[in-house]
Amino acid sequence: MDFKDFINQIKELADPAVFAIIAKLAIAFYFLKLLYKGLKASLKFIFAIKEKSDNYEEMQNNYKEWKKINLENKEEMKEIKESSNKANLANQERDLKTHETLEFVITEIKNVKTDLNAYKSVKHSGDTEITDLKLTVKLAHAVLEKIDKKL
Repeated sequence: MDFKDFINQIKELADPAVFAIIAKLAIAFYFLKLLYKGLKASLKFIFAIKEKSDNYEEMQNNYKEWKKINLENKEEMKEIKESSNKANLANQERDLKTHETLEFVITEIKNVKTDLNAYKSVKHSGDTEITDLKLTVKLAHAVLEKIDKKL
């Protein structure tokens, strides 16, 4: 049944005054239905806007926290770089001292070897193997004293 047929049947059955009241109620019900739909849509819209504004505020807060953490990390990285640079300089100085010490020890060992070779090439009469060993020990002891003084 069509809506117009329904209205026409009500017109025939009802008194014009009753029909007018029913028509007014139908119109009022229709407007209430439209008002309800509009109110529902506007509430959805309002809640969506509120949710977006809440999300925006939360995003702003998260951004501020991220920025704060990022600044703290930058400061920590600066401290780490500074301590690393200090450690590198200390290591370089230690390496230079170690290198100088090793060069000195190597030079002294070469000198002992040269002295021993020179002594072996020139044999003194009456020297025995024991005196050779004593002289070698004396030379080694002198070199070790030089090294101790250098260190």
